[in-house]
This record gives sequence, structure tokens and C-alpha cells, in this order.
Amino acid sequence: MNVRRSAPLLLLVALCLVTGADAMIRTLPLSELVQRADFVFVVEVIARIQLPAPTPKDPPMIDTAVNVVRPLKGAWKGPEPIVFRTLGTIDGSMYIEDQPGFPAKGGRAVVFFRMGATGAPLCINGIQGVWVIDPATGELQGMGTGKTLAELETEIAAQQGR
Repeated sequence: MNVRRSAPLLLLVALCLVTGADAMIRTLPLSELVQRADFVFVVEVIARIQLPAPTPKDPPMIDTAVNVVRPLKGAWKGPEPIVFRTLGTIDGSMYIEDQPGFPAKGGRAVVFFRMGATGAPLCINGIQGVWVIDPATGELQGMGTGKTLAELETEIAAQQGR
């Protein structure tokens, strides 16, 4: 094998591996996810509205309105829904990596979030901040797979000294 020919190839492979690793999100342990969130709620989606792009250069957005079904950490300020704004798609067929994935209208999820500087709710660690609840089994899906609401409640109680 010719070292002069293989060295650039090895360099290219190494660069691709490093670049790919940098693009992946870092999964937070449950304790850190709970600690970073000001609010952890079980919510129900009441509306998902695709918003048009403000200009041709801007991406479309989706507003997802949810009602609090059960607060696990934090208290919401009233009966009004919480509206999360995330990147949308032009025709609804494109998947946007690492974006929080809310269920369809009527679906439930556990949401970990805080309020951003503009007053808008921000999911903690992107996609990890929304755990869809399977309507048939009640099991947590997405990055909550393998965890239970009881585990989550235990972690929240431990952090709050209960």
C-alpha cells in the first residue's frame, strides 16, 4: 500500500468522523435535564399551526399550542395555553433533525422547558425536551424511551428535597 496515496484518504475519513461527531447533540442525563428545566409538564396538544415564511429567505415555522394536563415541576401562570414555535416545513414532508417533535393534535407529551429571553418557551436540549406519550400504552417515546413517569417524578422530588 502506498503511504502517499493513503494518507490523504485517511485524513479525509478522520475529518468526516470528527465533523459528524460534532453535529450530534449531547444527550443529557435525566438529572441534568430536570435541573436545567424550569418547567416539566405533561401536556396535551390542542393546535398545530403551520405559519408561512415571513420572507422567501426565512424558513416556515410551526406554532404548537398545548394545555397543561399535569405539572411535574413548576407552576404555569394561568389557564392560557403554552405556544412552542419550532421550524416548520414547506409541505410537511421534511424531517428537521434535532427539532422537538410534538405529537399531533390530541396527543400528549412530557415537555422540559424554560422561558427564553424573549419570553418564548424553549425546549431543553432540543429534541430531548419533548417525550411523546404513546396513547395506547402510556409509555414514553423518543428520548424518553425506557424511562417512566415514576422515575421522572422521583428525580424531580429528589432535586426539590422531597
